[in-house]
Amino acid sequence: QTNDVVHTQQKDNLAEGAHSFRVRCTFTTLSSSREGLISFIIDKTPPVVISVNDGNVSCSLSKVGFTVSATDNQTSVERFSFELFKKGSATALAAGNITSTKPKIDDLNLTDGGEYFFKVAAVDAAGNVGAALSSNGFTAHKNTDAACDDNDPPQLSINQTLVRTGVSVALLCRDESGCRNLRYGTGSTRTSCSVSTSYAIPVVITQTGFFCAQGEDSARLNASLIQEITVADRDRDGVTDRFDKCADTSAGQSVDTDGCATAQLFIDTDKDTLADSWELQYQSADCALDPRQRDSDANSIDDTDEDYDNDGSTNLDEQLSRTHPCLAVQQPVIETPTPAEPTVPLLTEESSPILATFLLFFGLFFIILGGGYIYYIRSLAPPRRFMMEQPASRLNMPFNNPQTAVQPAQTKPETAGLQQLREVVKAQRRERRLKELQHKRKIFEAFGSFEGKK
Repeated sequence: QTNDVVHTQQKDNLAEGAHSFRVRCTFTTLSSSREGLISFIIDKTPPVVISVNDGNVSCSLSKVGFTVSATDNQTSVERFSFELFKKGSATALAAGNITSTKPKIDDLNLTDGGEYFFKVAAVDAAGNVGAALSSNGFTAHKNTDAACDDNDPPQLSINQTLVRTGVSVALLCRDESGCRNLRYGTGSTRTSCSVSTSYAIPVVITQTGFFCAQGEDSARLNASLIQEITVADRDRDGVTDRFDKCADTSAGQSVDTDGCATAQLFIDTDKDTLADSWELQYQSADCALDPRQRDSDANSIDDTDEDYDNDGSTNLDEQLSRTHPCLAVQQPVIETPTPAEPTVPLLTEESSPILATFLLFFGLFFIILGGGYIYYIRSLAPPRRFMMEQPASRLNMPFNNPQTAVQPAQTKPETAGLQQLREVVKAQRRERRLKELQHKRKIFEAFGSFEGKK
């Protein structure tokens, strides 16, 4: 507007939604101009009332409340218009406009035991008036009535968990008297979300949209909710971004559980249909395969069509058959069977401590046993007596038969030479016994010193 002149321009056939127009105003007297931006929203769609919950029982005959939920696809809901009816009557008992989604309507004169219901319509910022939605209705009672013991509707909420294929939505219901008849639905928009399926287990939402639900408690008080569920899947391959290892999959391609299509797993830098990993595997001085060059040997033949080993198979065929591209005769790997060897228990790291412990206790046992034997010999065993050898004639004498007993013959006195011989024999015997005792003593002392060191 300049000098009380309004400049207008008509725009026809504008689509519904947000629009912006840049405007330049030129001042002829000041030889200057200014620019501005005119933004507005075309909203031709009326808002939609999702639910009207007035409970099943009203514990007052003069004051009643309800809860309303509505949505608008372009602008916001500005207000609501309501009417209160008694069932079976077309005359509104109360009517008005409200801005709250949980209004209380008072100054009523309801009948105890009478059944009533609300009709609510929404109005958006563009002035569009939506269709009215009726509540399920309620029965009016005095607050002393037994039906007023539970007048609180259940509380519905959802719990969202991101999974590989979308968002898992769990419906939660809380009420002192218990919840029942839980139902849910999904839709791409708020208006298309319809509660139609009985809820039992969490629901996986695979695309961004809306989740709506309804439920009631044992007093038949009902509640509802609707909430948008955002599924982060940028390439829309059915695998959420958090689990997607190939985030730029082209539309329409089948993917694996990691969100990768076959073409994404096959890396071919030079676009010669030979995988980079395959070219690097066989690349050598006499096998020209460069994953960065379509024609590695610069002979005007692409690597995929080369036949380096002249076996009639191109490199592409060699790749598909998993054979060496530069060897005409493939050397198969022949596994020669080896004769079975007897099974020998091996000493492993786990069994070594057990065997060592066993040997240690085994050695200690024999050391203690040897020490006990030495102690017994030296301290507790009775002294050993050495008996004179009896002449063979005396051993063969029949002492048990008195009839055949032979009386000892009278011996002649020994001569000096015989006595001297007897003394020599005794001396030799004593010397031999002494040596034996000394030898045993050395053995005992050796064991005794070993025991002391232990």
